[in-house]
Amino acid sequence: MKRIIRWFCLVTLLLSPACGLLVEEGREVVAEVGSDRVRLKDLLSRIRELPFEQRARTNDANELARIQARQFVLRTIVNERLLLKESKARGITVSEEEIDAVFHNEHAMQDPTGGVHVEGRHEGRFQRS
Repeated sequence: MKRIIRWFCLVTLLLSPACGLLVEEGREVVAEVGSDRVRLKDLLSRIRELPFEQRARTNDANELARIQARQFVLRTIVNERLLLKESKARGITVSEEEIDAVFHNEHAMQDPTGGVHVEGRHEGRFQRS
């Protein structure tokens, strides 16, 4: 019986560092918004949610283009968290009806080329190279 316990303890000790690595993966802090931390896993998760064309830019062979695309995604996350913190501090809330109205209006204003008409001007959503 003692032999089984020793074997179990040895296996547990050998595997515990590997388990720690799995737990720590993605926890690297890439930005801070006040006391709120943006972790690598948050950034990678957001990149996976992007449409294909935008996601492809984050893996571009050109290192500068890849870094710029990833920085853009990170800035977006930081800006969202700043807006959320400020809206909470000011007590600003948005109803479900207001959210639905914005989505409905944006969808109605899209044109066939993939751009969006905003206050009388046209802004394309994607730059094509």
